[in-house]
Amino acid sequence: MPRRRSRARPAGSRHRAVPHTGPRASSRTGRIAGAQKGAAVLILDKQMRCLAISRGDNRKDWNLPGGYTEPGESPEQTAVRELYEETGIMVTLSNLEHVYTHGTANVFIAKDYFRWPDHLQSEPFEGHVAWKPVSTLCSPSSTFHQHAQRLFAQLGLR
Repeated sequence: MPRRRSRARPAGSRHRAVPHTGPRASSRTGRIAGAQKGAAVLILDKQMRCLAISRGDNRKDWNLPGGYTEPGESPEQTAVRELYEETGIMVTLSNLEHVYTHGTANVFIAKDYFRWPDHLQSEPFEGHVAWKPVSTLCSPSSTFHQHAQRLFAQLGLR
């Protein structure tokens, strides 16, 4: 089979590839990178481990339960909804204390629980739920490790 030759640009052509510098829409979600607000919830046990959720079946990528804010939703409402969807734990807005903001990300600590399920799981399945040491969430294998590092340093847990 003969090789196809690439076309050379005519001499003096002004067409150049210009790198894209603005926000890009994710091919997976269609959202614009950096434009979407989000919230997460930190719950610590007596051994100072965090309640975390894996990204799908990837048991090396652990993050705090959380997600993107839906239209008309406050960061606190996002935190309540995402915590319930990803773990089954129900909290009220009054049970949340805001502890961290970076860009459009907000983290709240759940001070008390309205309902603790018999089995921690996301519905529908988004990932595995488990207690993890702070260092696991700060590991480069975790998607939001830079936020986790800042958060835990700010709280004196790192």
